[in-house]
Amino acid sequence: MKEESWSYRNYVPKAIPADLKELPEEDKHALIDNWADAVYTQNVQSRDDKLRNIRDLRRIHLGGVPVWIMDRFKEMIDHYVCGQWLSSIAIGGIIAEYLSFHLVEEYVKSNGIRRLIRHSRSLGNQKLRLKALRKLDILTEDELKKLDFIRETRNEYVHLNTIRTTEKKIKIDSLKVVGNLTEFLNEHTLSMS
Repeated sequence: MKEESWSYRNYVPKAIPADLKELPEEDKHALIDNWADAVYTQNVQSRDDKLRNIRDLRRIHLGGVPVWIMDRFKEMIDHYVCGQWLSSIAIGGIIAEYLSFHLVEEYVKSNGIRRLIRHSRSLGNQKLRLKALRKLDILTEDELKKLDFIRETRNEYVHLNTIRTTEKKIKIDSLKVVGNLTEFLNEHTLSMS
């Protein structure tokens, strides 16, 4: 199979003046359209594709979720809807890792550090941190499986020695990450202090 030759130049940034007030609205729209054309990839979703992707999302009824997590969560689902599968997985992994640190911190605030010391070697590694949270009954078995699936999927796509390029599989895995995180946040009560 013949390798394709790629050349990429984007002149949009140079066409934008320092003072945006100088730019008429129609020029702003044209520049945004030019930008979209310049960064177009094979995963750009049509309007119908986006609607199908939205339809595929699980019911979201998050309550008591801090703003930082909610904003990242919205970014994650928007990236999924727009066909940005890899970044959706990566954001899901970031949220899951943040949650594990938060749960450890909340445990220490509520119960002290004594029981946690037994797991101190585990706290620097996400997989072991999740197992420690399970042993401390902070996570249920089902919650552990959801967060561990997100960790495994993130590792599968983010580490250079394991990056996958199959577009159909990455979309499916991205939706699973979104679903697992949605279910976790829907079911787990977070105390944010």
